[in-house]
Amino acid sequence: MRQEEFIEKLFDQYHTKTPFTLPPHSEFDHKIIVTADPTKAIKPRKLFKTSSKCEEYEQTEVERLEKAGMIYRVHHWTSYVTSFVTTSANKLRLVIDYSQLNAIVQPMPTEIKAFNETLINVSGKVFSKLDFEKAYHHVRLTEDSEPLTTFRCHEGVFRWRVLLFGYIHSVECWTRYMTAIFGDLSYCCKFYLDDGLVFSDNIEDHKKHLKLVFERISKYKLHVSRQKCQFFVNELDWVGHHIRASPAGVELHPSDDTLEKIKSFRPPKSKKELMSFLGQLSYISDFFPNFATLSEPLTRLLKKDAHYHWSDECQSVFEKIKTMQYDHFSRHPFQVDKPVKISCDASDYACGAVLWQLDSDSTDTLHWYPVEYRSQKFDAMKRKWPIIDKEMYAIKFACSKFHFYIANRPQVLCLTDHKPIIAVFQSENPSPKHARVIADVAQYNLLICHISGETNDQADYLSRWDPLVDPPDPRTSHSSCRHPLSSSTLPSSSLHPSSMSNPKLLSSSSSRPNSNHTETTMNFFISASSEQPVTGPENNLPVTSTDSSTGTATVLSSSNSVEPPDLSPPITEEPLSTDTQIPESSTDSSSATTSAPWSPPSVSLIPNSEEIKSFVENYAKDPFFSKIYAAVNSTPELYPSYHLDPTTKLLYFQTCRLCVPAQSLQLLLDASHSDIFGGHPGAKKMKFRMRSRYHFANFNSVIDNYVKSCSICHRVKPRTFTAGPLQQIPIPTQRWHTIAMDVVSGFGTAKWFATDVNAILVIVDLLTCRCHFYPLNTSFTTLDIVTIFLRYYFPLHGVPSMVISDRARQFVSTLAETLSNQFDIDRHLSTATVHQSNGKCERYIRICEDYLRCYVVTNTDWIDLLPLAEFTINSMPSLSLNGISPFEADLGYVPDAPETVVFPLPQKGREAGAEDMVELLDHYSKVARAALKAAQQKNKLQFDLHHKSVEYKVGDTVYIDINAMPSNSDVHNKKLLRSFQTKFIGPYTIVEKLSPVKYTVDLESVNRSHSEFHISSLKVVNVPPDTLYRAPAHAQMFRAYKDGTKLVEIDKIVKHKRKGKGLSIKVKFVPDSADESPDDQFSWNSLSNLVKTANRLVFEYADSHPDVAKALKKMKVTRES
Repeated sequence: MRQEEFIEKLFDQYHTKTPFTLPPHSEFDHKIIVTADPTKAIKPRKLFKTSSKCEEYEQTEVERLEKAGMIYRVHHWTSYVTSFVTTSANKLRLVIDYSQLNAIVQPMPTEIKAFNETLINVSGKVFSKLDFEKAYHHVRLTEDSEPLTTFRCHEGVFRWRVLLFGYIHSVECWTRYMTAIFGDLSYCCKFYLDDGLVFSDNIEDHKKHLKLVFERISKYKLHVSRQKCQFFVNELDWVGHHIRASPAGVELHPSDDTLEKIKSFRPPKSKKELMSFLGQLSYISDFFPNFATLSEPLTRLLKKDAHYHWSDECQSVFEKIKTMQYDHFSRHPFQVDKPVKISCDASDYACGAVLWQLDSDSTDTLHWYPVEYRSQKFDAMKRKWPIIDKEMYAIKFACSKFHFYIANRPQVLCLTDHKPIIAVFQSENPSPKHARVIADVAQYNLLICHISGETNDQADYLSRWDPLVDPPDPRTSHSSCRHPLSSSTLPSSSLHPSSMSNPKLLSSSSSRPNSNHTETTMNFFISASSEQPVTGPENNLPVTSTDSSTGTATVLSSSNSVEPPDLSPPITEEPLSTDTQIPESSTDSSSATTSAPWSPPSVSLIPNSEEIKSFVENYAKDPFFSKIYAAVNSTPELYPSYHLDPTTKLLYFQTCRLCVPAQSLQLLLDASHSDIFGGHPGAKKMKFRMRSRYHFANFNSVIDNYVKSCSICHRVKPRTFTAGPLQQIPIPTQRWHTIAMDVVSGFGTAKWFATDVNAILVIVDLLTCRCHFYPLNTSFTTLDIVTIFLRYYFPLHGVPSMVISDRARQFVSTLAETLSNQFDIDRHLSTATVHQSNGKCERYIRICEDYLRCYVVTNTDWIDLLPLAEFTINSMPSLSLNGISPFEADLGYVPDAPETVVFPLPQKGREAGAEDMVELLDHYSKVARAALKAAQQKNKLQFDLHHKSVEYKVGDTVYIDINAMPSNSDVHNKKLLRSFQTKFIGPYTIVEKLSPVKYTVDLESVNRSHSEFHISSLKVVNVPPDTLYRAPAHAQMFRAYKDGTKLVEIDKIVKHKRKGKGLSIKVKFVPDSADESPDDQFSWNSLSNLVKTANRLVFEYADSHPDVAKALKKMKVTRES
C-alpha cells in the first residue's frame, strides 16, 4: 500500500469528520482554584474599539463557538474583555485578557519538560509530525469553574465550558492530558504542547506506530489539522528545530524560519527590543558553544543601571550573530542506553563544557557526537582565581549543567587538559575550596582523565573563543595604523571628531604564532588618575610609535564613545600582538603620528549631473510626489501649482519652491540645520527659511522632529524655562528634632583654644530658628564635626531626628553614614545648585556675615565676635516666627542682655512675663508652627510663579547643565573658554526618581561624582521615532578616569612621594598628539593601583628605590614572572 493511501485510510478510519464540538466530561476536567474573591479582584473594563472587519470576525467566531456548545450566553457584570491579534498566517484571532484572573489563581506544579528532555531517545530515519486543532478546547472545565471565565464582547456576555486560551494553567492541563493519552507510546512518539512527533527506524514500523497514535486520537476524539501535518519524511521542522536523519543518527539544527527571524532583526533601539532579540537567540543557544561569551557585550546593556548605548562593539557582535553558520555545530538527541562523556576546559575569562555520546552503530572507529554545549563567563572575582581553581570550577559547572544526563549512571568519563586536576582528586588533604568541589561532584560516578590540549578543542573553543577578534592576518602591519572611518569612505558631513569611533585595543596571548614580540617587549597602559587627569586631543585618532632598537610598533588608542568599554582592572599592562587588526585608510604611516586639525562639517549644495539624475529618479519612487510628477509630465493642467524645469526636469511648487523627495530630504535637512552654513536654527526659524525655498510632505512635523533630535542644539542652547516647583521640608513638631547645618569659609586664620580656625559650622533648628556658630578649620574632617557635635551641641539638645546638609565630603563620608545609622538619624543631602533646599542655613550665614562686617576691624577679630553674634541673632525678633525671637520660641523667654542692666525693665513687666512655663512653651510652639506654615505658603506661591512644574520618568533621556556637574567630564569643554563651552552635556538616562524635583542619572561609566540632580539642571530629550528624519548623532567624548574609560601608555616612572599611609607614583605618558601640552603628560597614581596591572614596571623602579620596595613588601605583593 502506498504511503498516500495509508494516510487517507488512517484519516478515514480513525479521524472524525464531524466539526469540532463540545467534548464530554471526563476525569481530566480542570477545576480553577482562586485565592481571592474574584468579584473584588476583577475590575470592570471598557471594550476596546475595533474595526468593522474585527467586529465581523468576532460575530462569526462567537456564533461558531456558541453553536459548538463551548460557550454559552449569560448576564453578569464582572467579566473580561476581548481583543484581536494577527496570526503568522495573517489571520485574525480572538483573544481574551485573563491577566486579572491569572493573578489570583492558585499556583499549579508544572509537568512541562524542557525541549531537550522531550527529545531524549528520539531516533530513527522516518518521521511524521502532527498538529492538534483547537488543542485546549479538548479539555472540559468543571461547572463551578465556568463563572470565572466570563468574558464580554460586542455580541454580549459569555462563559466557557472548555479550557481556554489565555488562562495561565492551560498549558499545564493540556500537557497532563497528552501525557495520560500517549505516555506509554514514548518509544515512538513525542509531544511538546500541541505538536507531535512520530519516529521509526523504517517505513513498516512507522506505519504501525502511526496506527497506534491514530487509534488513541480516535478513542479520545482529538482533532488533527491535516494541513499542518507531515508524514513519512526523512527531515522536517518541529518546534523551531530542523530534525534530520543521518548515518550518525538524528541531527538537530535550527529551523530556517527561526534563522530567518534572527537575520531579519534590525539593530535594537531599546532594552526591550534587545531583550526580544536575545530571547529569540536563547531558544537556539544550545546549537553553538559560544553564546555566553559572544553575547556578553549585549547582555551587559541589560544591567539594571546600565546606560543603553549601541556601540560599534555591540554592532559587531550583532552582525556576527546574524551571519553565523549555525549548522556548523550540530547536535544529536540524548540516548539513554549509550555511553556518556563530558569534556571541560577553562580560560582566563570563561569556562566551557560539552556533553558527548558514543555512536554505537559505528563499527570501524569510536565516534563520539555532541549532545549539548554549555559555557559561562567568569565574573570579576572568578577571573582572579588561579588556573587550577578555574579548571576545578569547570568540572563542577559541567556536572551541574548536565546533571539530568549523568546522574545515576554507572560511569561517566570526564576529560580535562589540566593534569594537576587528577592529583587534586587523589589528594588526601585538598584545600578547602577544592574539597567543596570534590564534595559537590561526589554524587556522580566520574572517571577523571587527562588529555592533551590539542584534542580538547571543543571545550577549549568554548572557553577561549573571542568573538570580537578577527582571524589574524600576517599581512597586517602596525606601522600604518588607520582609522576605520576614513575620508575616502564617508561623506564630509560625518567627519566630526565626536562621531568617530576609534578602534578598540585588542590584546592577544603571547603564545600566538607569528608574534615578533619578545618577553621583554611590553606596553604598559594606565588610565588617568584622580589627582591629575590626562587629556588628549579632541579627535583622539590612533597613532603609532616605533622602537628604533627593536622595530616594534606600539598602537596607542583611546575610546571616546558615550559608553566606554568595561576594562577591569583599571590599570592594565599587556603585550600588544602583531595579530591585532587595524583597518586601513588613505593616509600613510608618517602622518599618523600627529592629529589632523578638525575642519567644520559641510554638505555640498551644488548638485552634479549624477545627483540631479538620482534626484529626478526619486520623484517616481516618492509616495507623495510620484503621482504629481507623472501628471505634470503628461497633463500639467491637473496640478497648476506645480511645474517642471525643462532643463533639469526638477519639480517646483509655486514657481520657486523646489520639491524634495523623501530619499533626498535627509541631505537637505542636514545642510539647512547641521551644516556650518546652517547654524543650528530653531524649528520656527528653520521653517521660515525653508518655506520660501523648498516643498516636501509633512513640512512642519518633519522639521519639528529633526530639530528635536539634534544633540548639538540640546547641548549648546539654554532651556527656555526654569523647571521645578518649590519643595519644602515638613514643619517639625518638636524643638531640635530637625536641624540644618552648613560650613561657611573665607575668614582670616585665628586661634581658638590653641587651634587654627578659619571657618564656621552653622547649626539651625528649623522649628525655633535658633542657631549655633562653632569655629573650625577648612581642612576639617568628619571626626572634627562629630567632636564639636558631642562636646557642644549634644549636652544642650541631644540627638536630632533629621539632619539636612550639603554634599561636602565630610557630610557624606562612611563615618557620617555609620553614625547616622547607629543613632537613627535621617540624613537629607541638598543639591549643590539649589540653595533653597537648605535655605534656612544660607539665610543665617548671611545674617552672621552682615553682623561681623559691622564690627570687625582686623581679619582675626571675628573669633571674638562670634559668640556675641550668636546671642544677638537668637534674641532678635524673627519675621518667620510672627515677631517672636528664637530664644522665646526655644526657651520661652529672652535672656537678659547688657542693655537690661543699664536700662532695667520695670519689676511689674518682668513679673508679668513669668507665666506657667509649660503653657508658654506650648503657645510659642504653636505660634512658630503657624508662622512657619504661612511663610512657606507665601514663599511657594512666589517661587512657583517663575518655575514650571514638569515631571520626568525613569528611562527618559536628559541633558545635564554643565554648572551642576562637580567635575567637568566633557572633553569638548575642557580646553575651551567659558564663552565657548556648551550649556549642557549628555545625553544620559534617568534611573531613579527620588522626589518630584530630584532624580538619579546614570553617570557611573563617565563621572566619579554624585549622580543626583535637581530638575532645574536637567533638560529632557524628546526623541522622535526612528521612522522620521533625525539629525546626525554626535557621540559625547569624556575625559579619562582611572576606572578604565580610557587607556594611555606609560613612558616611565618619574618619582614618588608619601601620601597618607601609602605612596603616590608620578608617571609620564606618551603624548596622545603632537599638540598635547607637557603638563598633560604626567599624572600621580597610588602605588596600590599601579602595582596591580603594571607590576613589572613598578618592581623595576623599586629595585633602585628601597622605600618603594619596602612598601611593596608591606603590601605583600610579589613580582610577576
